[in-house]
Amino acid sequence: MANNRSIVPLILGVVLVLLGGLFLAINVYGVDLEWLQVIRIAIPSLLLLVGVLKLVRHYTWDAPRLQEEPAKGSLLGGIFWTAVGVLGLLDLIGVLDFFSFFGSYWPGLLILFGIGKIVDFYRFSGGLQFRAGEVIGVLLLMLLGFVSGKIGGLDPGIRAFADLPHHLVFDDEDRARSRVESHQETSAAGVEAVRIENRFGDIEVESGLAEKIDVGLTAVVRGESERRAGEIGRKVQLSLQREGKLVKIGTNRADFQDRHYPLSTHFRILVPKQAQVTVDNENGSVTVQGLNSAVQVSSSYGQITIESITGSVQAKNRYAGTTVRNVKGDVSVENRRGGVRIESVTGNVKAGTDYETVHAEHVEGQLDVTNHFGHVHLRSIQGPVTIKSPGSGVDIANITKPVLIENSHKAVRASELADSLELDTSYGSANLSKIDGTVTVRASHSDISARDIKKGISVQGSGSKVALSQIDGPVKIATSLQRVALDRFKGPADVQNEYGEIIMSPDTPLGGTLVASNRNGEITLALPPDVSCRLSAQAPGGEVESEFGQAERAEKSQMFEQTLGGGKNEVRLQTTYSRIRIRKSD
Repeated sequence: MANNRSIVPLILGVVLVLLGGLFLAINVYGVDLEWLQVIRIAIPSLLLLVGVLKLVRHYTWDAPRLQEEPAKGSLLGGIFWTAVGVLGLLDLIGVLDFFSFFGSYWPGLLILFGIGKIVDFYRFSGGLQFRAGEVIGVLLLMLLGFVSGKIGGLDPGIRAFADLPHHLVFDDEDRARSRVESHQETSAAGVEAVRIENRFGDIEVESGLAEKIDVGLTAVVRGESERRAGEIGRKVQLSLQREGKLVKIGTNRADFQDRHYPLSTHFRILVPKQAQVTVDNENGSVTVQGLNSAVQVSSSYGQITIESITGSVQAKNRYAGTTVRNVKGDVSVENRRGGVRIESVTGNVKAGTDYETVHAEHVEGQLDVTNHFGHVHLRSIQGPVTIKSPGSGVDIANITKPVLIENSHKAVRASELADSLELDTSYGSANLSKIDGTVTVRASHSDISARDIKKGISVQGSGSKVALSQIDGPVKIATSLQRVALDRFKGPADVQNEYGEIIMSPDTPLGGTLVASNRNGEITLALPPDVSCRLSAQAPGGEVESEFGQAERAEKSQMFEQTLGGGKNEVRLQTTYSRIRIRKSD
């Protein structure tokens, strides 16, 4: 007899306990929650729970009950909702982008569903049939996968509404406002470092007099009652604490938490030019400028701007942009879902973000960039460059030292490079031009084009299309399934392909041996009339057609050998089960 016990009361009981504890914490302990974030956590968690329950039912119920209540123990539904819940939580903590990841890897759910059906076949001895609802579910899954892929390619800003903090999304400009200003100074004698801590407010730090630290505070309170807002604002006081050579700047705002009267505290601080500055802020912008010392800034939901600094710079931000310019020293920027802009830096630079753009120009030292599902734009970099940017577009130009790029799924554009380029890409495209050093490309299912390469190029690919032109130096290409076109080069060259066409049009005089080998793909070679080479072509299972026959007419055979001009260089062509064409170029 089937077990008809329902798990619904258990689920409702757990939900009620969690809701009761949440509201108890709010009412008794005054916990201030960002409800939008709570909802964003709750939705994928609920979907994950639904998916797990379906999977548990599917693998604990017998065949008759699964046929009687197919929706409750749906294998496809369990896999789908579990995956959606897990990906939603991973998206929330910034590990991946839901739409981009699901749009790329949704076929994995079909694989898991297929494995599950195979297990069911042996588990129930073929007694559990494939239902029409499952067919419809598979079609809907495919549709959702394609749609997610398209959404994943949109500008992340279009999808970022839910990432904003609750108080910024739903702030009411019409509420009463109280603005209270205060000012305080302290001696800077013996001070080497200044630390500023704040939450919900903007901070401005500039160089001031050498003998003192000048702090201005503006407390802004909003609420239904202007009188009550004023009372809270007047209670907020500056805090300047001296600990040896360190001065800590903050407020007593933690003593006046009232979720009905949001409080923001804004600083304007003047410090000695030589003082090291550390800023720890949340939900506000930070500006630091004009210092001859190290600067460290941490913030969220607010723009960070650091400029005119002589010393090292470290910046961490979330959900807002970061700009660093005119720095004589090393720079490190870590961002999450916020753009990064670096300008005029004499030292080394490390910059990282996701879903947004990293823009850097006029950097004299080494540059390391990481980005996920965003864009990288670099100009005028004098040091070595390393870019790791899965799912991101890359556009670089005017780079002096070697460049290493690891990329996928988006386009790479590189031009005016004075040294070598090493590119590892997949499921994207690359447009390379005006490169003075050697070029090495490893590509999977990509479209590679390059022109005006001075010291040769090597392309190791699979399922990748290759188009090269104006290549000086050695050429080595190995790919499959796609066309290879090589134009305006002198060699030496070694081209290998499978199930794809090879087209070669060299210039004269040849610079070395030309070798083209193909498997089940055509080879077309266009030679200038004044070429000097020893030409051999073999096409077992196919044919060789040449315009260099003795009677100046096309000759066809499975093998062709001829010495042209003085026979200075060697040209070897070979394919199987296809055709080789040798023609005269204009």
